[in-house]
Amino acid sequence: MERRLATILRAASAAAVLAGLAACGDGPGGSSEPPRSLSNVGYGPDPTQVMDLELPAGRTRQTPVIVFIHGGAWSGGDKSFFLPIDLDKFVVRGYATANINYRLAGETVHDPILSQDVTAALDFIAAHADEYQVAPASFGLVGHSAGAHLALLAGYKYNPDGRIKAVASLAGPTDLTDPLWLLLPGVRSTIENYLGVSQVEAPERWTGASPVSVATGASPPTILIHGLSDLLVPYRQAERLHLRLQVLQVPTDYRLFPTYGHDLGYFLNLHFPDAVWNPIFAWFESYVR
Repeated sequence: MERRLATILRAASAAAVLAGLAACGDGPGGSSEPPRSLSNVGYGPDPTQVMDLELPAGRTRQTPVIVFIHGGAWSGGDKSFFLPIDLDKFVVRGYATANINYRLAGETVHDPILSQDVTAALDFIAAHADEYQVAPASFGLVGHSAGAHLALLAGYKYNPDGRIKAVASLAGPTDLTDPLWLLLPGVRSTIENYLGVSQVEAPERWTGASPVSVATGASPPTILIHGLSDLLVPYRQAERLHLRLQVLQVPTDYRLFPTYGHDLGYFLNLHFPDAVWNPIFAWFESYVR
């Protein structure tokens, strides 16, 4: 049902864009580039290193790219989590979108391999900026849960050239060393699987993979979206990073939704509600556009 609904809404979004082009002759970026949809584009040699691209009509080399990173406890999940109904909300605003898969944590895959895949996806898009007609160094990152953690790490730890302009974290972990969080069932073993080492064996690895610990005054502007009723990643994780960024004088916004849990209304609506996306749209308009 949701797949059919998404298809209908995508068609409606595309029709709205084409109608606008017909009325003014060119797209929002001043070019006549038609929209393009590319599925399972490989950005690396591993079969899991693929992405879906949505390129808006009228784009130019100044068109920013919003990269979506799914969650799944670092060891599961898929890019299909972010539905077309959500991605199209960015496309009709003139952004290109890249919805990525990445190698998942397991027996032989651990940090920083997952982060390297995020970087590799950005490198691939930048290398094909002429072909896709997008900006090679203007990215916004959106992630949910473990994907939000990877988005934050990419912005704070693997962004030497500043091409990641802003990050939106949806229910993302920010402090892997939080002792209260580690008391919750399954949390410690999940992080051990992601990092490939226990906290006792390598505490510096746990700290070094915590966005709250690696954030600096040069970190990109960050918006944190969390649910008060989140039982998997407590809201204090977002709160702690928000306070740290304020100390560092990094632009930050923190939205706490009292009625939402870890899914932020996703499963109730079959997609993320507008209440979640609207502050992100405003944030990216300020810092990515």
